[in-house]
Amino acid sequence: MPLPHQPTPSAKPREKWKAILLAFFLGSFGAHLFYLGNKRLGYEYLIIFWSGIPGIFGIFSAIGLLFTSQEKFDKNYNPKPCKDCGDPIETYSQSEDYCLDCLVSHSNEIIEKNKRNSKKKSSYQSKNNKKKQHSEHTDKNETLEDVLKELNALVGLEEVKDEINTLVNFIKIQKEREEEGLKTSSVSYHMVFTGNPGTGKTTVARIVSKIYEHLGILDIGELIETDRAGLIAEYEGQTAAKVDDVIDDALDSVLFIDEAYSLNSGSNEIFGKEAVATLLKRMEDDRERLVVILAGYTNEMKTFLSTNPGFGSRFNRYINFADYTPEDLLAIFEINCKKSDYILDSSAKAKALQLFSDAYTQRDNTFGNGRFARNVFECTIEKHSNRIAKEKDINKIMLTTIMEQDISLN
Repeated sequence: MPLPHQPTPSAKPREKWKAILLAFFLGSFGAHLFYLGNKRLGYEYLIIFWSGIPGIFGIFSAIGLLFTSQEKFDKNYNPKPCKDCGDPIETYSQSEDYCLDCLVSHSNEIIEKNKRNSKKKSSYQSKNNKKKQHSEHTDKNETLEDVLKELNALVGLEEVKDEINTLVNFIKIQKEREEEGLKTSSVSYHMVFTGNPGTGKTTVARIVSKIYEHLGILDIGELIETDRAGLIAEYEGQTAAKVDDVIDDALDSVLFIDEAYSLNSGSNEIFGKEAVATLLKRMEDDRERLVVILAGYTNEMKTFLSTNPGFGSRFNRYINFADYTPEDLLAIFEINCKKSDYILDSSAKAKALQLFSDAYTQRDNTFGNGRFARNVFECTIEKHSNRIAKEKDINKIMLTTIMEQDISLN
């Protein structure tokens, strides 16, 4: 379809008064020729035929046009209607099917359609590229059972494990019912993780992303992590675009927003509201390709989720990550020792348990949990190194055995 252009004055032959003037001119010119020919040339019949008749016709045409309405004139001039609105088609629309206004509208529709197709093609190519990259960095032999074993092998988090296993069983049964043609219940895959730092929220979110991939909920199943800094822009009007970019990267994967409550805090709270509004809209628009997990302190997350009614309709699965017990912390400490080829003697183990019990009793909402156990391990092996570095004859037992005096927090 040709693109419309601006009409020029010479391209408007439908104006009635121009046609009247033209008819008068032709009539007058023809009559004048008739007069001259009859007076000087003497070829009466020839002049009458070639000039008198057009002159008379022109005069009568002009008189007829005087009593013809502009609407009737337009209709008789170009009776072909536009396919969209039905109005007569202007000759300067450069189209046999549409008037100028409809042609402009169709051209805009074509441009927008091409943009959408281009965006879909780009999204499809990006999706395939991400799937290719994901498959190159993942274990192709890993199964859903392997992922669930990884989940259940985590220290502590018994309530969390029960919640995730229950969700997996529910999804599997709903898929079985669907294959049998039975009615199924809708499932919300979005989650809210609450709890103190170091309780394994990011680790579990990464496992959940792999579970969703194996269950066919997501095509890629990677975990895309972000926070306030990754979503909030520096200047007004840029936050929505920044959120869109992050979500585009997270399509077909899990978007994990740590300390999500911070979106509604700080000096630029209006930017946070813009980020939340954009997030909720994209969650609806891309509900088949996007899963969002929000994480943060329990009380702060409750306050944050109450600030926008849109959260309630999209997040209905809340999982609380309780603090690790002293026994859990000791287990994490021993796992770190084993990974690094260290062995705890009995006195060192007892001292470590006592240290974790004291820290657990005195903890507040900033208690590091698993991070605290890792900090103790790092301090311990440094002190162990200082102790044996003074020895002259160092053997393998000395290099691997952690003793009571090595257990330290600083």
